[in-house]
Amino acid sequence: MSTSSRDQFILRLRAEIPSIENLGTTTAVEVFQNNSLRPILKFQNDALVHVFLLDLSSKKIDLKTFNSKKRQLLIDTHLRTNSNLRQLLLGMVIALFSIDEMEFYNSVYKELNKRIFSMLKARLKDQLV
Repeated sequence: MSTSSRDQFILRLRAEIPSIENLGTTTAVEVFQNNSLRPILKFQNDALVHVFLLDLSSKKIDLKTFNSKKRQLLIDTHLRTNSNLRQLLLGMVIALFSIDEMEFYNSVYKELNKRIFSMLKARLKDQLV
C-alpha cells in the first residue's frame, strides 16, 4: 500500500462531525484539532475507552466503587501519572494521522498533545462518570 493510498484510506475512516466550523480567525492548530483530532478521537472512542478501562482493571481498580466526583479525579490522576497508558492512548491517535498531518503534528507536538489529552479526558469523563 503506497503512502497516498494509506492516507486516503485513513481519511475515509474518520467520522464526520458536521457541527465543526472553521472560521477565518481560527489558528492552524485549531483547524488541525477540528479537522483531524476530533474525528480521530470520535472514530477511536470505543477503543480508547476500552483500553483505559483495561488499564484500570489490570491495576485492580473498579471504577464502579467510586462516586462521580472520585471518578473524575481518578480519570485525571490516572492519565497524568500513568505514562505507559498515556503513550499507548497517544499512539492510538497518532497512528491514524496522514503523512501531512504527521509532519504538522511533529512541528507543534507539545501543544497538540495537551489538546489530545484534554479532549480525551473530557470524553472519558462524559462516558464513565
